[in-house]
Amino acid sequence: PRYSQPSPFHQYSNCFRKSMIIRKLRNSNINNVELKNCFSFNRNFVKYLEKVKIRITKEFDFEAAHALDGYLGKCKDIHGHSYHLEMTFIGTPKSDLGLSDCGMVVDFGDIKKIVKTQILPLFDHRLILRKDTRFKEIESINERIRLVDYQPTCENMLVEIVDILKRNE
Repeated sequence: PRYSQPSPFHQYSNCFRKSMIIRKLRNSNINNVELKNCFSFNRNFVKYLEKVKIRITKEFDFEAAHALDGYLGKCKDIHGHSYHLEMTFIGTPKSDLGLSDCGMVVDFGDIKKIVKTQILPLFDHRLILRKDTRFKEIESINERIRLVDYQPTCENMLVEIVDILKRNE
């Protein structure tokens, strides 16, 4: 059916189309110069972005081992996992054309720096144990053991990671 008024997204559809194409290009490691042109210099699109919430996710992987002291299942003994950490940020993209991060909700460079300097050193290729663990005697023979105040479940490790991110807001 034909509408008498254009869709409210009509004036932005060209930019949306470009960003979808550029996303595909970025996934194939092709230069993303057009993305900057689309977001930074299309003033109507920047005004539109001030009204919407964008969800951006950055993913990281690391390896770690742990033991759940006091747990009745097989996780009570030392074992390892491959962890996949997804950090999702929700917000309005910055719209000040004078800023180098115009059009961004969060700068992935900042997130990568925090993760690589403050999170991965605590978790990646570490044996994470509770401070009162029955395995405490092996701490002296391995510098990769990390003793923590909590039961080192995935959920509790995530709480620690969130606390680290909050300290860096």
